[in-house]
Amino acid sequence: MKLVELCVDAGADGALRAAQAGLADAYLEAGMGSEARVIAEDLLEREPGSTAHAERRRRALALLGPSLDTGDPQAPAGPPAEEIEVDLSEILAGIGAPAVEREPQDDEAYDRGREHLQAGREDEAIRDLTTATRVPRTRARAAADLGRLCIRRGELQTAVDWLELAADDPAASPEEAYNVLYDLADALERLGETARALAILVELDADAAGYRDVRRRIEQLTRAQAGSHGR
Repeated sequence: MKLVELCVDAGADGALRAAQAGLADAYLEAGMGSEARVIAEDLLEREPGSTAHAERRRRALALLGPSLDTGDPQAPAGPPAEEIEVDLSEILAGIGAPAVEREPQDDEAYDRGREHLQAGREDEAIRDLTTATRVPRTRARAAADLGRLCIRRGELQTAVDWLELAADDPAASPEEAYNVLYDLADALERLGETARALAILVELDADAAGYRDVRRRIEQLTRAQAGSHGR
C-alpha cells in the first residue's frame, strides 16, 4: 500500500501498475476479495486485454461469492495467472523517469463514492473512493471514509492504512484532522497496538484539549499499559 502511494505521488504510472498488481495478489492471498476486486478492475480499465488482471478479478469475485460473478467476458475462467515478483529496486528506479501521460483526474469520484456509501453499496463506494484517493484535493477525505468503512467491516489493518494516509494529508479543517486521528487511535487500540494508539491520543489531547473522550481513553490505555508491564 505504501509503495502504491509513493508511485502515485511520483507519477510513475508503469511502476504504479506493478505495485497495484502486487497489492492485489497480497489481498487475494489474505482472502480480502473486496479490496482485490477494486484494484483488479482498476488495472483492467488501464489494460483491458490483460489476462493476468482478468484472472485477479475472477479470483476476487470467487472470494466474494457466486452472486457477484457477473460473467464478464474480461474475467474468463482458466489457469491461474503466473505469479508476479515485484522488484522493488526496479520500481523505485522508475520513479525518477519522465512521467507517462496519465488519465484525467476524476474529480467526481469522491461524490459518487459518498452516494454509494450512504446507499449501502459498499463495493461501489470502495471503488470510487479509492479512485478519489488519487486526486490530491479529495485524497484525505476519501481515505478517511475508506478507513471508517473498513472499521465497520472489521478490516482493521486496512482501516489503519487508509487512516494513516488521511492523517498524512492536509485536512480541510482542524475538526476533520482531529476526527481522523481519533478514528486511527481507535482502530489501533482494537488491533491491540495500545502504545501507538496512546501516542496518537496524547498528541490529539495536546492539540485539542477536551476533545471528545480523549482524556478518559488516555487514562484507560495508560492503566492497561501499566498493568501489562507489571505482569
